[in-house]
Formats: sequence, structure tokens, C-alpha cells
Amino acid sequence: MPTPDMSGHNVEHARCRHGQASHILAPDVSARHRRRPAQVADQPLTQADPLYTQLAARLAAAILDGTYPPGSRLPGTPELSEKYGVSRITVRSAVRELRAMGLLAPHQTGRPVYVAHPARRVSLDLGIARANAKAPHQLATALETTGDPAITRVLITDPQDAVLLHRDASNEAPAFAADRKVTVGSSLVRALHRVLLPYDVITGTTVETTPEAEPTAIYDALAAAGHPLTWDTHTTARPCRPGEHTALGLNDATETLLVVHRVTLGRDARPLTLETLRIPAAQADLIHHSAATKPRR
Repeated sequence: MPTPDMSGHNVEHARCRHGQASHILAPDVSARHRRRPAQVADQPLTQADPLYTQLAARLAAAILDGTYPPGSRLPGTPELSEKYGVSRITVRSAVRELRAMGLLAPHQTGRPVYVAHPARRVSLDLGIARANAKAPHQLATALETTGDPAITRVLITDPQDAVLLHRDASNEAPAFAADRKVTVGSSLVRALHRVLLPYDVITGTTVETTPEAEPTAIYDALAAAGHPLTWDTHTTARPCRPGEHTALGLNDATETLLVVHRVTLGRDARPLTLETLRIPAAQADLIHHSAATKPRR
């Protein structure tokens, strides 16, 4: 048996290196390649290309023809090694190729490997619109709440929340927190949404007695209280924290989230409220609209 090529080249590079067209095709999710995946899967491994790229193509064909459907467990390294008569190193390299193709779900070392579900992506427009001073505010992309929001009384002690709200975390300012599970627009992409409402901001407004109000209703109430509203948006990325991947329906507890912080600003650019949206990075494209404004002083 030839020594597996562990250089990491993909199938296309392998063809160039050998100077001939290979009979093993790189997997492609287009309709043209979906028509004959079983024929690719049935072909034997040869010495024409590195064994791991041939095995990756074979397994990719089996995934695309439904032999291993989305969410199913891929056979383990020992099983694949025995079935195809290759080393375990070759199998691991082939699995890495499948992962790079996006055909496998993220996984943790030592855990079974699962076939990925078809990717769902959504474009999330973060804009806020208002036709005139008397009209209600509207989100460019609606967030559909699933279930009732959870309203809790909290203290502003998180350092990042305190910085964005221009607070001293050691003062432990009281606030309402409204937590929601949402879907983005009409998609099935899940996200987690929180609104932090400091008591000293909402006292005397209608939000004081309705902290469960939708974000746009909160904007309307703050505008009615005399605040000329603007917004600052801060976006970061981080791995899931405990419990988040379950709430978002993710298989992997280490998936990356986009975390969008939107600060509602009032008179003299004073921070009023803080919204935080957490959404899987692999499922969302964020859209920001910019316009020229006068510089702040």
C-alpha cells in the first residue's frame, strides 16, 4: 500500500501534480454532480491520487446520495479503515477534507462525527426606520419571538454591559432584563435577544410597567419621553457559552456566535438601553447601513 499523501493538497491540486485528469471527482453540491454520486462512490481506490482525497470523494458521494443523511453518524475511524483497506491516518485526513468541504458538523475530540445539516443563512439588516416624528419605529429585519419573554430584575455588573451603558459596574445599578428566543424574519435561524433597561432610564415612562415590550415599542416610549434617539452598534464574535448552543439548537458547544450590542442613545448621546443579539456566525450575514452625519463633540 502506498504511503498516504499528508500534504493537505486538495483533489484539484493532486490532478495538477500528477499531470492527468483523475477518475475521482472532487465533491460538488451542484445539480450536475448530484446526478451521479453513486457511480463515484462505487469506484475503487487507486494509486492515481492520494488515498485520503479519494476516500474523501467516496464519502462525500455517500453523503450527497443520502447513504449518510444530514444528522446521521459517520462510521468511526476503525470501521472506515477496515471497510476501505486504508490506514487510520488516511481516514482522519479524509475526515478533515470532508470537514473543510462543510459536509460534517463541528465536533469535539473524542465525540462521534455527524453529517452536517444543509447550511441555513439569513441576511440580518440592523437598520431602524421611522417615517416621521409621530410614526412608530420599525426594524429593517423583524425578530419573531418564540414563547413569552423572561423578565428578571438584575444588577448591571457585567463589565462589557457597564462600559456600553457608561456605568460603573461596582455601583451595581438595578435594571430589568427581558430575554427572548427569536427567529430572524421568516427564516428558521434562531437567535437569543436581551434588552437591558436601567431603572433610572425607564422610570416615569410606559416601559416602567411594561418591560416585556418589543424593542420598537421601547423606542417609541423613549421618544415620547423627549429623547432624540440614535443608536450605536458593536459587533463581536466568541465561542458559545454554557447553555447557549442548546438554546440555539446547535450540535457543537464550541460554535462561534456573532454578538451584536445595540445601544440606544438619548439626549447628549447618553446611553439609555442595551440590546444584545446572539446568533450563530455560520448562519448570519449582518448588514449595516451608514450615512454621513455631523461628528460628535
